[in-house]
Parts: sequence; C-alpha cells; structure tokens
Amino acid sequence: MKKIYGIIILLMSASNLFSQEFLSYYELKDFMQASPGAFKYGLYGYFNPATTTYLNEPDMLFSWSEGSKDLGVNKKWGIFMASPKSDILAMQLPSSGYGLISENDGDKSVYNFRYSFGMGNRILNLGFGFGYSFGDVKYFNRSGILFLGGLIRPMREISIGLQRTFAFEKSGGESVVELAVRPIGTYPLAIFADAAMFDKQNPKQANWSAGVSWEILDGFRLNGRYFKDKSMALSVDISLGNIGFSSTSQFDKEQKYGYNSYSIRLGATDRTFADNISIGNTYVEMDLKGAINYNKFIWFDNSNKLLDILQKIDEAKKSSSIKGLVLNISGMNANWEIAWEVREKLKEFKTYGKKVIMFTDRLGLVGYHFASIADKIIMDPQGSMSLEGFAMGRSYYKKLLDDAGIGFEELRYFKYKSAYENFGRESMSDGDREQRQKLIDDWYEFSRKEICESRNITQEKFDELVNGSLLYIATEALEKGLVDTLARWNDIKDVMKNIEPKSNLLPSAVLWKSTAPTDDKWGQPAKAIAVIYALGACAMDDGIKARELSAYLKRIAESKDIGAIILRVDSPGGDGMASDVVAEVVRKFKGKKPIIVSQGAVAASGGYWLSMDADTILASPVSITGSIGVIGAWFYNKGLADSLGIKTEIIKRGKYADLGYPFMMPLIPIGLPNRNLNDDEKAQMEKMIKAFYKEFVTKVSNGRGMEYDKIHDIAQGRVWTGLEGKKIGLIDELGGLDDAMRIAKELAGYDADDEVTVIEYPKPELFDFNSLLPGLLGIDYRKTSEQFKMLKYRIDNNGIPMPILPIDYFDYVQDK
Repeated sequence: MKKIYGIIILLMSASNLFSQEFLSYYELKDFMQASPGAFKYGLYGYFNPATTTYLNEPDMLFSWSEGSKDLGVNKKWGIFMASPKSDILAMQLPSSGYGLISENDGDKSVYNFRYSFGMGNRILNLGFGFGYSFGDVKYFNRSGILFLGGLIRPMREISIGLQRTFAFEKSGGESVVELAVRPIGTYPLAIFADAAMFDKQNPKQANWSAGVSWEILDGFRLNGRYFKDKSMALSVDISLGNIGFSSTSQFDKEQKYGYNSYSIRLGATDRTFADNISIGNTYVEMDLKGAINYNKFIWFDNSNKLLDILQKIDEAKKSSSIKGLVLNISGMNANWEIAWEVREKLKEFKTYGKKVIMFTDRLGLVGYHFASIADKIIMDPQGSMSLEGFAMGRSYYKKLLDDAGIGFEELRYFKYKSAYENFGRESMSDGDREQRQKLIDDWYEFSRKEICESRNITQEKFDELVNGSLLYIATEALEKGLVDTLARWNDIKDVMKNIEPKSNLLPSAVLWKSTAPTDDKWGQPAKAIAVIYALGACAMDDGIKARELSAYLKRIAESKDIGAIILRVDSPGGDGMASDVVAEVVRKFKGKKPIIVSQGAVAASGGYWLSMDADTILASPVSITGSIGVIGAWFYNKGLADSLGIKTEIIKRGKYADLGYPFMMPLIPIGLPNRNLNDDEKAQMEKMIKAFYKEFVTKVSNGRGMEYDKIHDIAQGRVWTGLEGKKIGLIDELGGLDDAMRIAKELAGYDADDEVTVIEYPKPELFDFNSLLPGLLGIDYRKTSEQFKMLKYRIDNNGIPMPILPIDYFDYVQDK
C-alpha cells in the first residue's frame, strides 16, 4: 500500500501548477474535527505536513460536507491519503500525504490538490508541501501554494503546531499557531486552541477557535469546537480498527443547526472498543507446512518465519474474539529448538483459556513432542508415528585418508574437544562418547517429561511406547491414546464442529500484525529493539560475516533510537578472530546498551564466544551450548601426490617457509601441504592452542563473573544442553526469542505491554539465486552446499587453532 501511495504522489507531482488564492485554515473546519495537532493525525498533512510523522500505517479518509446556502458555505468533498516513514533499499523516505478537496457552487467546481512530506521524531517534526488548483480557478479565486509546518511536543502533555502558507501569485499568505494540552498526559482528554492570521491583517481581526477532544472509550471520540464568531461544531468519531466513521454538525453564531459533514476512514489500525467484544466461537487456521527460518527471501520463498509465527500467536492471544488455533503441521520442517519455541508460545496461549488443535500425518519423536501441547491431535487415517528415541553418531575416516595417501594430525589437548577426531581416529573417543551420551539422555528425559505432562501418561508407559514398536499406524496411535481423532485436513471444518459445536474457522490472514497507533504518544520517543542474527560458521566474510556483522552491531549499539539488542546466535564456531571481532563490540557496550543473547539450536565453541559477554544469555532446554575449547588439525600429503603422478619442488628461504606449501592439481586449485609438522612445529602448535584456550577461558570468566578454575572444570571443549548450561552457570535463563524480547523490554525500561518496533538484521534478500535453479530441479542444493562449504572451510583453515565443533553439529544450525 505504501508503494501505491508513493506512485500516486509521484504521478501527481508531475502536473502543472496554477495560481490564485487558497483554502484558508478555517475554511477546512468542515473536515477538521479539532486543530491538527490535537486530534489523531490532523488532516493527513493537507494543512500541517508535520502531522504525518506520527502516522503508524498507510491511511485513507473520504469526507464530504453538505454545505449551507444560508451560511454561505459551499458543498465540498475531499479525499486524503498518507503514508508513514519507510525504509526502501537502505534509504529512509519521509512520511507523505496527498489530498484533494473539491468545492462546488452550482455548476461551478474547483479541485484543490496538496502534497506534503514530513520528517522528524515524536518530539520535533518538520514538513513542507505544495498545492495547486484546477477547474473554475478564477471563479473561486484559487492559486498554487507552498506551505511549511512544524509540530513540537516537548513532553507528553503539550503539543505546539505552527504552519505557514505562501500563495504563488500573491505577496501574502497565512500563519497559524495551535496549542493542545492533555491534562492527564495521554488520551482520553485534550484541550486545544488555535489562531490564524493573514499577512497585513490586524491581529485583532485574526480568527481563533478553542475546544475539547475527548476519547471516552478506545476509538470512541467526542469533539467540540467554539469559534471566534460564536459558531460551534460538535462531532463524533467511531473507530472499528481498520475502518472508522465520523460526523460533524456545524452550528451558526446563534447556535442553530446549520449543516453536517461526514467521513469514512480506511487503512491504518486504530484503537477500538470493538476489541473487547467477543464474537462467536472463532478458531483461526495456521498452516505451518515448510521450513521455519529466522528470515526469508522476498521472492520465491514459501518458508515460515519464526518471529512472524510468534507474533501471530500473540495476536490470537490478545483477541477476545479468538477461542483457539487450528494448526496444520503436516510437512513442518523445523529443528527442535525452533519447534520448542513455538510450542512454548502455544503453551502460553493456552494459559489464556484458549485451545490448540493440531492436524498431522506423520510424526517422529521431536514432532510428537511439539504436537503434544495441543488439546486435541488429529491424524490422517493413513498417517503414522515413530517414537524412535534419539541417536547421534559419527563416521571415521582415518583408514580412508591413509588409503588415499592423505596424512592427518589431530592437535587435541582437551578431553572433550573432538571437532577433528573423526579424521584422526577409527572409533569414538571416551570424552566424545561421554558428552554425546549425556546430550542424548538429557534430550530423552526432557521430551519424556513434557510429553507425559501434556498427554497425561506415565513415564513407564512412555518408555513402553518408545521401545514397543518401530512404527504406529494411525489406528494404533488412536488406540494407544497418542492422538485423539482420525480425519483428513480437507474435513477439518466438520471435525471442528464435533470438537467445538457452533465454532467457525477463519484463515490466518486475520492475525496480520498491525502497527499500533501513536497519536496518543506525544513527546515519547519511539520504542525499538533490534534483533540481530549471527548464523552459521564464525568467519570474517562468510557464515556470520563478522566484519559486516560487527559494524552493524556497533552502529545499532550507538543508536539512541534503539532501546536494547537481541543477538540471536546459531553457530557451531569456527575462526576465533571472527568470534572475537563481534564479541568485542558486545564487551564495549556492556553496561551502556542492553545486549541479550538468545541461543538457537547450537551456540557452542565460537558460538559461545559470541555469547559470553552479554548482559543476559538465554537458551532452550534442547540447545547445544558450551564447548569452551580450542583445537587444531593438520592435513598433509602422505602419498596422494605420488599416486596421482604429481611431483613438487620447493625453493625456500626461511626455516618454516615450506610448511604449508602444497602440491597442486592440474587446472583445479586444490592441494595439500607436502609434509607433516615436525616435533618443533608440533610443540609450537601445542603452545599456541593452550594459550588460545587460556584466553578463551579467561574471557568467559570475565564475561560470566565466575572464577577461572570453575570455568575450566566445565570447559575443556565439553558441550552441554541448555538445561545443564543453566545449572552450571553458562546461561542465565531458559527461553527463546520471545523471552529475550521480554527481557530486552525490561532492560530498556519499556513496559511489558509496550508496542515496540523490531528492527532485524540482516535485511531480507530478494531471492536465493544459488539454489533457485537446483531447487526447481528437485535438488537439495542448500544442504549439499553447506556441507561442502564446511569441509572446504576446515581445509582452508588447516593448521589454525579454532574454537569449533564437529562437522555433524552443523546440521542442527538454522543458518537462514
């Protein structure tokens, strides 16, 4: 809608300007229920262009006046549109307004166009505009104009408006000043007064008015206005959310009724008493098919966005008309951590006395954990369920590398730091087996506890279900109480009639997230929280893109308009320098700007490095965190070059100059170093890795306010679930993005129910060019590409000490 308004304004701006007099301030009283600064958004910039800066969403108003021959007032109609400030292609566009008023006197008509632009904040706003007229211009004595406006609101109780109009073909103009006061600070009551004077006019002859604007209920407003000539205007304005109606009655100086004017508004969300009216047994349908990501491409992307889902559930929670949600989770693709966050939001939704119904066709244990929060689970008659438990494993490549003539040295000095052991061993180490078993046990016990609580079954029965059968077909799942009903999604309306008689089902479009109006927030700076995503491997120009990320994080941290920052980390580590470039910004602004880390599926090793200095760290019970440790590896030629018939000769000067020199494949720039590390070089690598580890532990100790030895005891590269991480002090709270938002509001000094603007980074791209064509061909390019990139990443960083996890943990990371 913003783009449509912008196009209209640009097209109209190309028209020619005409000249003669203009509609004066008080000639607009038919359409202005109060002075522009006292009531909502004025006349959308038609008079004072600065008023549009408070607009929350694009809005449109159509007004018409009956006029009165006895009072010498012509019939009029007008249309007014406005659009708020917006960001397009990294440029901030000012708020803008467009208006047209048509005057009619018998068979004579004139059309008065005006365009306006506003900029500023909720304390000081400035604007400018221009207008022209066409039609019977000479008859009505109309002219092209330039007008300027200002809106000053130094505090919540006071609004001062200034406006100046210049006629193009006259040497004069009109000046207007207005003052509005809210004795109680915000709505419902505003007292206003205004005055207008033409150039060279005696101040005693200046016109003025005074009145009251009173919002008795949300969206139900009464306005009264008294004019210098003793005439009056009384109006009522009713809002039903995105549509509104108003009527104004004009009375002459003897207070006799003269005529009426009317308005219909459509577009922006407004306060409304209708929110408190419950209508029927309404359920809202939500389709969660497809991936759930942090961000999505603008084009060719049918995935769901985590924040959008959470906000929709919030909208349903707040609406008294909505009794429940019906979710289709067939084909839902989300890692367990993200699914847990949505499940927690649904659990909160149910505490408001509302119900959750879920439809599915096939489920595993993680999927069933998600579905178990529902009051009723509906399964397709041909569906099935597998409560298979949890398993983790690794493939070991030592013999493969040996047979291929590739040498490998695992530079490992800490029990649990196992990132490279699959290249240097033929079986799992005791340390890695221990920590992986603990992850599996924690996950199993957590899912068992929550499923048993939700479905009211015993832990013994749960264990029997897990171990009793490989697969439960739909009829078996129903018989064992795992689901409640068998039906097809196409029959969901009929099924709902059985579950909730007299219920009606609406599409999820009704949960569209709207922006709350700001006309009741005089002098209050806009409240904003930034959500910044650090996703993928810790690298300078790939993965988290540390150079770009740190620069943006610094800019946001320095911004006075941002109250707090949520850094969402989903990273298994990588380059320690990349991690520290970002962490340095967090350290610098700690205590100056609240920075909350929300850990995703994996925020360990270098991912924990990104987290450790935050004011608050949150993780879900199933997140993988910790792995405070450093490891190195050395791939080298151990006969591969000979088997390929490649011989390399090296000329050097410098003791270590030849260490990383590779043999190279013909035409393909791929190769391996020609030799292994010698004892001297291994000793130096060990020294570097241990020093790096000491630095890592020291920084965690400082960031978490814990003793070095205590961190060392839980470090040594060991991974932990979020549940265990909370117990040992690596994280502060169990929670997801929604909980991080709650804490961010609190630390920013906002109230819990305050409407905040969420600024996300990185901004969405147009489309995923790399995977578009393979995707059309049915190739899972994304997964293949990420695995190849991670292998290449490790080879490219051959010999560099790194805080990084084993490659299989990358499968858990949500990097979009």
